[in-house]
Amino acid sequence: MGSFIVATVLVTSGCAPERLTEAREYEVEQLSVEFESIGDQLIAQIAPAELEEAPSFNGRGGGMSINPFDQNGWPRNTGWGASLIIEPDGPRTPVEIKDDLEIWLLSQGWSKPELRSSFTRKGIESQGFVRGDEFLLLVEASTDPPPRAQRVQLSVRGPYVN
Repeated sequence: MGSFIVATVLVTSGCAPERLTEAREYEVEQLSVEFESIGDQLIAQIAPAELEEAPSFNGRGGGMSINPFDQNGWPRNTGWGASLIIEPDGPRTPVEIKDDLEIWLLSQGWSKPELRSSFTRKGIESQGFVRGDEFLLLVEASTDPPPRAQRVQLSVRGPYVN
């Protein structure tokens, strides 16, 4: 899935290249590789035949901090996100996909945070996961039946970049 968009713009306009450090470039590049790997693994858990259309990658996963960029224009934290439209008559509903992803993620070393790891809001069921103290992953599944869109949202938020 080479068309992944890493969550934030790595260099913002107006930021002089000489102010960007090699260490920061390397750190963000490594996070980009990690996000692409996590995304590839997540999407591989869903058969292409279950998708109504190709995944759309929506950049930043998770929320933004109040001050998302440092003084040099680098993102303080990065993320990745994808939106998957599921076949309405497919073998699994979005909630079933979310539940199956939960089993798979737990087997891969992710864990559910103790506080507020799962919640439901109108039309969406969500589950959060963490890996170490660096990555937060959120799986959101639509709960409304067709003709509403059958959607699974995936987002990963990474560690703060020093």
